[in-house]
Amino acid sequence: MTSSNNQVLDSFRRRYPLRPPMRVYPYIPNQYVGLDASDGLSILQPAPATGVIYEPPPKSRSDKTTPYLWVIDERGVPYILEVRIARIGALPKHTNLTGGGEAYLGGEMWFESSTALYISGGSGRYPPKDAAQLDEAVKVFESFGYRVASFGWDEGAGSAKRLLETS
Repeated sequence: MTSSNNQVLDSFRRRYPLRPPMRVYPYIPNQYVGLDASDGLSILQPAPATGVIYEPPPKSRSDKTTPYLWVIDERGVPYILEVRIARIGALPKHTNLTGGGEAYLGGEMWFESSTALYISGGSGRYPPKDAAQLDEAVKVFESFGYRVASFGWDEGAGSAKRLLETS
């Protein structure tokens, strides 16, 4: 990470407190098992990204895409492709990125290229509290040198949008 990344991350962390996962799903086994690099977990590095899959984000409910799950925590921005992980026998959850611990925020992302990505605040466990927190997260990703498009905030629902709106 660069000093610019550190400054933006530190600013985000000062503004928004760490928090435990919002939802508990007792019927989902292994949701609190912490994943690591051997499972495919990475920590976001300055652009250009390497070793990632490029895929467009969903624009309708029928679009079948595979996002990366991400959180902002004390390590930075850990992320993992949302595919079945052998060690847990299931798709990863945001709590797998934290080992069930605290995070500032979570969501999904799609790499358009090695320097451009889309993000959403789509996390049931660490969702953004409001539009401002999601906007600040965009700044965190931009501080890594990425061009970032956010899905945005649904004022009516009071939550992060889950689909990319196009004009």
